[in-house]
Amino acid sequence: MKKNTLLVLVCLLFFVSSFSQKICGEVMYKEESKISLFFQTISITKFNDKVAYTKFLHWKKAKPFLSGEYDPNSVGVNEELISSENEETSFVYSDEKETYFSNITWKETMIVKEDDFEWNWTLLGEQRKIGNFNCQNASIEFRGRTFIAWFTTEIPTSFGPKKFKGLPGLILEIYDVDKTWYMKAINVKTQKAKKCTIDFDLKKTKSKAIPISKFLRLADSLHIDVLKKEASRLPKGSTIVIPDGCERLYDGSMLEIFLKQ
Repeated sequence: MKKNTLLVLVCLLFFVSSFSQKICGEVMYKEESKISLFFQTISITKFNDKVAYTKFLHWKKAKPFLSGEYDPNSVGVNEELISSENEETSFVYSDEKETYFSNITWKETMIVKEDDFEWNWTLLGEQRKIGNFNCQNASIEFRGRTFIAWFTTEIPTSFGPKKFKGLPGLILEIYDVDKTWYMKAINVKTQKAKKCTIDFDLKKTKSKAIPISKFLRLADSLHIDVLKKEASRLPKGSTIVIPDGCERLYDGSMLEIFLKQ
C-alpha cells in the first residue's frame, strides 16, 4: 500500500512539474521576395507562450544563408546587397495585444507601434509535414495581400515570423497567394522550462515608439532626402526624378500596402 501511494505521489509530482513548464524556443527564418526586386533576409525569432521577439541579422552574418531563389521559374533576378551608414538591424516585438517594429533607413532607425489588428485567420483544412512537424494551413488578408500560413500545434505558441501571429501553433512557413513573397523556418529549437523570458526592453521601446501615421509621413520625407543625396553624387548634367510622395508605400511595391491617410 505504501509503495502504491509513493508511486502515485511521484507520478503526480511529475505531472504537476511538466504542466507548470512553459514552451521556450528559437526559430531561424529565411525570407525571399521579388515584389519589386529580389532580396533575401535571415531573422531569428525568440518566443514563449506570451511574446515573440524577431531580430534580423546584419547582411554580413546572413550572407552564408542567402543563396538561390525560391521560385525556380523566375529568370533575370539577382540578389543585391546594399551597404548602409546605419549598422542597426530591424526588429519586431509582439505580444498577445501589441506589436512594435523598427524601420531602418540609411541613417536613422524609427521605432513604430503597429495599429491594432484582428488576426482572424481562416483554417483551410490542408495538412502536410514541414521537417518533423505536422502542419496545417490557414489564410488571412493583411495590408492589401492575402497570405497562406502553415503552422504546427506541436509547438504551442501563437507567433511566427515578422508581425504574423494569432494561430494555435508556431508558424513555420508563410507566403502571399501571388507567390512573390515567402518566409520559411530553416532551423527550430524548442525546450520547456519553468521560466522562459525574452530579453527585450519593452518599456524603452514604448517610450520611443511613434504611431503608424507619423511613420508614414517620416518615411515619405526620408525617402526623398535619400534620393536628393544620391542625385548630388551624379555627374554634372544628370538628374534623378523625385516622385511626389513616397508612392512605394502605397503602390504595391512593398510587402505591406498602406492606405493613404
